[in-house]
Amino acid sequence: MTDWSLGGTLASQDLNDVYEAMYASMEAGREKSASECSTISPVSESEDDQAVFEDFVDILDIIQTPISFHAVLGLHGSFDMSISTSACLLLGSLPLLVLSERKSRSHAGTAVFKMLSSVAFLSSPLLLPSEEWSDYRRLITIGLGFSMLGDFFLIPSRREFYGLDNNNSTSGKSEAQGKVSISFQLGIVAFAAAHIAYTVAFLQDSYETSWTAFALTFAGTLGAAKWLGVIYPQPHSSLQSNVLNLGIAPDMKPLVSVYAVIIGTMFAAATSTSPLTIPTNWLASRALGAAMFVVSDLFVAKNAFGKSSGPKSPGWPRIFMGYALYFWAQMVIAGTVGA
Repeated sequence: MTDWSLGGTLASQDLNDVYEAMYASMEAGREKSASECSTISPVSESEDDQAVFEDFVDILDIIQTPISFHAVLGLHGSFDMSISTSACLLLGSLPLLVLSERKSRSHAGTAVFKMLSSVAFLSSPLLLPSEEWSDYRRLITIGLGFSMLGDFFLIPSRREFYGLDNNNSTSGKSEAQGKVSISFQLGIVAFAAAHIAYTVAFLQDSYETSWTAFALTFAGTLGAAKWLGVIYPQPHSSLQSNVLNLGIAPDMKPLVSVYAVIIGTMFAAATSTSPLTIPTNWLASRALGAAMFVVSDLFVAKNAFGKSSGPKSPGWPRIFMGYALYFWAQMVIAGTVGA
């Protein structure tokens, strides 16, 4: 087994040696310049030159910061490099996605930054330097690819994004309550395929599977889905049923219910299997990623099927929570490849 910790430590030491050499070279050059200038002008060094030098030193300090951050997290080596690159992309695109969608600000921005966020999690297993493609890495990458396709299909049309279709409907009693576009249905199918790939990957990459835990988790997940109103919701919301107050069109109920069964199976597989390679960091837990994915889908269900008396315009906290849970869930699942 490769010692990622040792590799990361050596890499960090090498970079620190480079930084120290740069500092020494800069100091020597600055002293030489100051001595030469003193023979020509009584002013050895201007305040502007000093400020520029200090700014450059600050930049070098910032460059060293990720190394210390990764060392604290215990992420080292090539795994660290692929994850950090993907994570940086997601950290940049996710806030812009939330800002674009908040109060329907920018349809183009939502589409662009959503796909960039998808590229972030898909790039994680692709950037691993290892040329060996195990079945687990291949299946997780396939699942991430289907997820990216699902994200594309779930990008709303301009009319949906700006709520123009709601102007022709009357409150929550409209005949179109709970109906979604063909593109949204294709998105559900794509995500179902992703969950199937994840399920097969988890079950194959396991030295021990607790089928009791699998059955209990699966039953509990479906029971919660029924209680929340995801599976064949009751017409009226109460504490006993349809807690999320969802209104799903009759022709959509079978598709949504099948999807709930598939994602419940994926969650059960994630929590009941023991990886062949035990992750040294809890951030690389398949169960954590699966749980975050399940919760994020509740935000999608509420946005797509939630009953409302007016145009759907969730506030930025709900938008942020839904997207953050989903995209970081995918990052956690992608991170299990390098764990």
